[in-house]
Amino acid sequence: MVSYLMTGLAVVVVAIAIITRPIDPESITGSSTSASNLDKNEVLSIKTDDSLNNKEADDQPESASSAPTTNPQTPSPTPTPSIVPTPTKAPVLDLGSQNQWVYPASVGNQNKYTVKASTVEVTTWYKNKFKELGFRTTSAIETRTNGNVLNKLVASSGNTTVSVEIKSSENGETEYSLQIKSASDQI
Repeated sequence: MVSYLMTGLAVVVVAIAIITRPIDPESITGSSTSASNLDKNEVLSIKTDDSLNNKEADDQPESASSAPTTNPQTPSPTPTPSIVPTPTKAPVLDLGSQNQWVYPASVGNQNKYTVKASTVEVTTWYKNKFKELGFRTTSAIETRTNGNVLNKLVASSGNTTVSVEIKSSENGETEYSLQIKSASDQI
């Protein structure tokens, strides 16, 4: 532990020695003045970039105007147009629209439809539609008894709930009923 303290003390002493060492005036001002020619009370001036810039401005004649002058032989820069992206709104999808929930090639109206497709195809289409539109399936019951199929799917997203009841018909077609409810319908 003593060695750590000694090492720390040595580092502090070296740092103080570096900070307090005499400055060579020639390296600061570029003059040939030696340290022996300086009076103890004399202050060295150190020029910074800002003071150099101000000095250059002071060296210019007073008659020069502050407006930039253009040389007729030098072409002036032309502004380049910049493309600024403008936000566009995504199309608003009416999740409660009856038409988007009707299985393709279905025949019917209101909420009762018939289609020449298997119950498996129609059920799969609705499950995919729910996923595509970001609906969460809240209920999926699929039953098959004596060759008859009855599938009930319920999914919701936000304020909209879609219920589909799919069943096989006697003529080999698939019948389904569709109910769409939104929170505004329940008020």
